Amino acid sequence: MRDFEGRIVVASSTGKRVVLGAWEHFAVVIDLNTGSTSTKLETTFDAGGERLALSDEMGALLAAAYHTYGLASYCCRTGRELWRRKDLKKVQRISLSADGITAYCGREGAPLAAVDLRSGETTHTVRGARGLYESRFDSLRFVDTTKPYLSRSDGSQKLPIDRMTFAFLDVCFGPGLLVLSESGGPVRCFDTATGIEQWRYEPMAERHVLHLGYQTSGPYVLGVEWPYVEGGSKRLIRWSPTDGTVVDTMILGQPADCCFGLDGEVVVLSDGRIIFTAPHRRERLG
Repeated sequence: MRDFEGRIVVASSTGKRVVLGAWEHFAVVIDLNTGSTSTKLETTFDAGGERLALSDEMGALLAAAYHTYGLASYCCRTGRELWRRKDLKKVQRISLSADGITAYCGREGAPLAAVDLRSGETTHTVRGARGLYESRFDSLRFVDTTKPYLSRSDGSQKLPIDRMTFAFLDVCFGPGLLVLSESGGPVRCFDTATGIEQWRYEPMAERHVLHLGYQTSGPYVLGVEWPYVEGGSKRLIRWSPTDGTVVDTMILGQPADCCFGLDGEVVVLSDGRIIFTAPHRRERLG
């Protein structure tokens, strides 16, 4: 990893691997169980937005570009291009379905496209949606649209979720829980059965939580907080999922990016560090 400068890090569909991306184009895949790293893979992803995703079920690395190259799928073992959709331009955010087979592509000025990773074909679109996120714990999804809502995966039983600021930074699920973080705003936890807010975390002034995760072994809700005005060190936070009590925190330094993996057991930093989230296991793996 010494010859690869990571700027972006994204967990795979199962959280067992991560894809570490350069500012654009190049990426490597890291197995969090073995520590093994793929060869450097050349793609056509652009900087900006959330334009990389990794499906463990399909063994596929997805890379999106704003203009010319569209959305492409690559074999994450060999780097071979599997398919390309040049018509899917202006992708700003990619999320994967709970089964790792569908990519939800939020696009600027166009409906969100649900793309089957096996064929590269669009199965359906969601008008006005910036992003769509599925729970790995329940048959639920959260749709980030003008009027955000939580619903069952078949689209039934829609529960409105009020927006606090202009943009969601991250979305995560736990058993019976939906957790949202907003730009310049709070972290809020909702009961997925009722859509009622259960607790709220208000960061200090000029800070917000960039990334969210769920540690199943705790259980705990996880977050990475950052002072977005002045910049500076990122901070790992663990909350009680029942009442939002801050259980503990840890300074992570100033990596460009980070994500959670292995069911929330580790936080992976774009500078190559892999750190356990639980205090008694906080040791560097890589």
